[in-house]
Amino acid sequence: MSPSTPATMEEFRLRIDLTGICLYLWDKDEKAVTVLMPDARADPGNPPTHPDGTLAVPHAGYLRFDMKNLAGVPFDEDTQDDQIPSYEVVHRFNCEDFLLPLSDDDEITGDLGLPRAGEFAPVLRADPHLKDAVPPDTVLMRMRLVGGTFITTFESMDWRIGGDLRQDARQTKLHIGGQVTWHRTLPGSVLDLILERFDGSGTVTIRLQAKPADDGVNEICLKIANLCGNPLEWPDLETPVQALPDVDFKWLYRLLELRPDIPPADFPDYLCPVPEPILKPEHEQGDLQDCFGLQVL
Repeated sequence: MSPSTPATMEEFRLRIDLTGICLYLWDKDEKAVTVLMPDARADPGNPPTHPDGTLAVPHAGYLRFDMKNLAGVPFDEDTQDDQIPSYEVVHRFNCEDFLLPLSDDDEITGDLGLPRAGEFAPVLRADPHLKDAVPPDTVLMRMRLVGGTFITTFESMDWRIGGDLRQDARQTKLHIGGQVTWHRTLPGSVLDLILERFDGSGTVTIRLQAKPADDGVNEICLKIANLCGNPLEWPDLETPVQALPDVDFKWLYRLLELRPDIPPADFPDYLCPVPEPILKPEHEQGDLQDCFGLQVL
């Protein structure tokens, strides 16, 4: 190569699969989004309840990646599974920021495909303290995504949410996305993941190395989830999800509040409608998504 010929810049694809009860809080210009998990962990001896008095099912919020991506650690590439890592590493979130080295030069594209609070609950807003240095204790994890693209796999059925949180009481019909994937191309071949406790009590840095994916592109793939039941989604433990209302959606109301211009007596805290499937004969049984996320503008 002659001195005047520029070298090819090394780059990799960062892919993050997101699932479960997460709040996606968009910037006002909708160019970036902050992902927040409500703290839905169990409190031993004190079963959690939702504002309407119903029992709440505990959820586990976690980060998952394949140990083969740890920088400097050699592993057999032939044993990799695209869905479930062969060498699985799991970090359970515990009131912390998940920091990614993303520049602010690009805006996010694609369709997130999740319910919008402004449509079915216009009387609510996101808690204004969610982006404080130390957010409310209802937050388990916080992560900011800038640039890249959302790709969403949509459910095969329509859903509806009752009009309890609308002044006109009109129900909202939705076509909701299930699995959400965000990806962005980054320079270099390594990525430092930083996990920083909200209270400043600890910081952990994990360095990952991109490896070739099935399409030949160097990639680092992460899974971020807040799920119940079979939280790691191992197929050995999977059972079909019945077409039922997503009652776990109620956890997300812990990150919202009534707008200050709305009379509290008109919309009490116990009003927390959830997505309900609009059933057709072919949907009465089957493998469906639950634990939907929510986006707020």
